[in-house]
Amino acid sequence: MNDATGECVGVTASYRHIPTDPEELQRITAAKGCVRSVPTEPHRKRLWPPDVQDAIDGLCILSSPGLCMSRAFGDGILKQCGLIADPHAFSVPLERNATYVLVLASDGVWDVLSNQKALTVASAPPQGVTPAQHLTNVAMEHWHTLFPSSPRDDIGVAVGIIHTHA
Repeated sequence: MNDATGECVGVTASYRHIPTDPEELQRITAAKGCVRSVPTEPHRKRLWPPDVQDAIDGLCILSSPGLCMSRAFGDGILKQCGLIADPHAFSVPLERNATYVLVLASDGVWDVLSNQKALTVASAPPQGVTPAQHLTNVAMEHWHTLFPSSPRDDIGVAVGIIHTHA
């Protein structure tokens, strides 16, 4: 955020790690993972263990919900199927005498909000509401509007405000 103008300009320090990205898909298929959608959510491709590949049909009774991301931590089953925890991250130089808004969020946020929209929302919460709670609320509203028949995805948000000095 430019302290003189109050303008928010988004800088992406990573990108979405989704199973359909060519590099991610190559790693997943090499590990015998499966990337498919389910009939109730055809717009969302998920990473699955290979044993569910034949089960994804009109009935689709699965022992695992699948993941809509290709990089995450804490999922032991899918680590065997190409899931890794290492993000792509980039260094972003910080200017002196500036305020930065750092948004860390789960895929449920990025499915419904652009980077710039998330930054704008987190930068201007209503009185008495934290930036993270405001962004969570807006993401949930957008989720229900865009995907009214889908269950709401996990929406987790952390917002950090960084002030630099001379």
